[in-house]
This record gives sequence, structure tokens and C-alpha cells, in this order.
Amino acid sequence: MSTMFSQLPDGDNRIQAIEISTTKDPICLINVYLPSRGTDKGHDAYRAALDILKELLLKYQRTHSIIIAGDFNASFHRQYKDTQDELFKNFCKENQIVLPSNYPIDHTYHQGDSKSQIDYILTKSRENDDESTEYMQVKILREGHNTSDHYPVSAEFSVRLQTTQKQQNGDIVTKINWEKVDKTSYEQNLKEELKDRKYLNMRTPYGIEQATNQLISGLTNALNLSYPRRKSKFSRKKKISWSPQLAKAVGVSKKAFYLWKKVGSPPSKITFTT
Repeated sequence: MSTMFSQLPDGDNRIQAIEISTTKDPICLINVYLPSRGTDKGHDAYRAALDILKELLLKYQRTHSIIIAGDFNASFHRQYKDTQDELFKNFCKENQIVLPSNYPIDHTYHQGDSKSQIDYILTKSRENDDESTEYMQVKILREGHNTSDHYPVSAEFSVRLQTTQKQQNGDIVTKINWEKVDKTSYEQNLKEELKDRKYLNMRTPYGIEQATNQLISGLTNALNLSYPRRKSKFSRKKKISWSPQLAKAVGVSKKAFYLWKKVGSPPSKITFTT
């Protein structure tokens, strides 16, 4: 799975992007946390952040489908006029950034009696690209225990991921023959591998990834100790490094063997001339 996702080198501490490999154009997923109004009275920091976002759009808009998600600290829908909202809406209009179809209009941020919709999942319009816009279903999640003053926003859409299988060290991966696995040994080794594992917080994406990697590592190590694998006969042979003299001698020997086979592999010694 990790080969399908890669972090892009652009952005800063407020704007990060990853690339998702698909069978069509790859997706550039940009995550943002733009400056808030309370700490940016002149909106200079907000304009600077939009400039960085603009650079990413210009770089990837011709080669990628673009999705932008996060806390924009500005709203499409507010009861009163706000300068930062206008900067945000003008930026989206100028760069063809739109809300997916049937987007829910409801608050995503609350503090006391104040409520607003400032967290979005947006897409950049492209010709002949329906994957990330028309069929995207966005939801504002209310269920679950949430200690944040923001509500999570989720999006569901269908794409075909581009998988790549990397072959390492020339070995061919073969299917496990569980009939040959020592089940008792595997169970004991698995308990030994997992007993000291300290799994991280499973409620965060980072914790889930780390725990999954630890579990896979434990399962693999336990299997390797309980399953006598044979190297595939198709494994790539290591290249032998010979001196020029030895290489010449091997060549002469091969030629002599060829001539010997050519005359019927006689048992007695015969002198060959070429």
C-alpha cells in the first residue's frame, strides 16, 4: 500500500501534499491549515499562504487531479461580510476550485455560541475528469467522542489505484505452503514476537500505521522461524568475479569441452586442433 502514496516536496508547515498513484492521472492531495483571522489582522499571512497554495496548483494542475482539504479559516457561507472570506472565495474562483456536488452546508467549527463552516474538502476543476468531483460524497461527521472544536469532514470517491510490486534481491515471492509449517512452533514464536510489542494509539492514522507494521513484522518473523523455505530455482545467480587469466582458462576449457562433445565424447584422450 505504501508504494501508492508518496509525499511531495512542496509546501511548508501549513501546506503539505501527497501523491496517490491511480490508473489514470495521479491525485495530488493537498492538506492545509491556513492562518486564522485572530492572529492575522492585516491578512498578510493568509495571502502568503494562498500564494504557496497557488504555486502547488500551477505545478500539478496539468498532470494531476487535485483535491484540497483542511482548515481554511474562511467560509463560503457566513451571515456577515468578512475580508478573509472574500480573499478565500476570490482565490477559489480564480483557480477553478469548487465544492463537490451536493456539498453539505453546516457548521464544522464551534466555540461557545459561535459557529461557522471553515473546514472543507475541495476539488480543482479539470476537463474530462469526473472521478474527483461528480461522484465524490462529502459528509460532516457528528458521531463519536470528539474533544476538538472542529467536526471531521470525510469524502468518499472511487478510483483505481496503481499498484507496483517491487522484487528485491532477485528472489521470487512464493505462496506459503501451510501444510509444511510447524503450527506448534509458529504459535509459540508468534506469542514470543508479540508479547513485547508496544502498540501505539490506534485512534490516530499514525498509530494505526505503526501498529500495523509491528503486527506484520511479528507475523513474518514467526513464520520465518517455523517454515523451512527453499530458495527459488529462479533466483538470480551472483556474478562471479574472475581474473583475466582465470577467465581465459575457463574459455579454453569450455571450448575443449565443446569439441570433445562434438566428436562423440570419446573416453580416451584425444588431441584436438582448431
